[in-house]
Amino acid sequence: MKIPIFDRIFSIFGEERQREKLMLILRQYFFENPVAIAAVILAGISLLVSLFTGRMPEMRKRRANWVCLFGYYAALILLLVFSRYWQGDVRGIRGFEIGYYLTENGFHEGNVLIIAVNALVFVPFGSLLRKAAVNWRPGLLRSCGRAAAPVSALLQLFCVLAAGLLVEVLQLLFARGYFAAIDIAAYTAGSVVGILFMGIVLRISARRENRKTSLAMKRGEA
Repeated sequence: MKIPIFDRIFSIFGEERQREKLMLILRQYFFENPVAIAAVILAGISLLVSLFTGRMPEMRKRRANWVCLFGYYAALILLLVFSRYWQGDVRGIRGFEIGYYLTENGFHEGNVLIIAVNALVFVPFGSLLRKAAVNWRPGLLRSCGRAAAPVSALLQLFCVLAAGLLVEVLQLLFARGYFAAIDIAAYTAGSVVGILFMGIVLRISARRENRKTSLAMKRGEA
């Protein structure tokens, strides 16, 4: 899209420039050093194993879900903290700044794409957390009665906020980036999307299991 400003034509969201910048970010985040590659492999293994936990016995499934969750989070720590491409010590605290600036070569969104990537990598974390949250210690939520569901949701939100906060604190302590509130918000948003998605998947799966059980009971009665 092109707009005239002060007798000059400015291009907003030039497709070629956006594609180049996105590829640069992905390359810097995931493929430019051994730590990033190890993080990607660890994340992939955690997600792959999580796909098959449903077929495991109950106790083994519970442990496997938590192992997959912590494995994926360890991959996020490696990726977002120890594989960062900063040159030299970079340390500081930022708020909710989102950089925008306009040039004749196009609309430069500053850190918007980075924020989007930060949100996307936390979507699987939210999904794994929701899957593991099914297996909270029974006594922990049973004592809450009807408030069990809200308490579980609050615990998941607390875990999400703590996970994002830890990433930013580690970046600050190891001088691997800025402690940025906007990044914590992105991590939280991505995780919430993952939690909601997995909640829908688990609900559909539970309905299917209930249907199978009811059909088996009807056949047995017949």
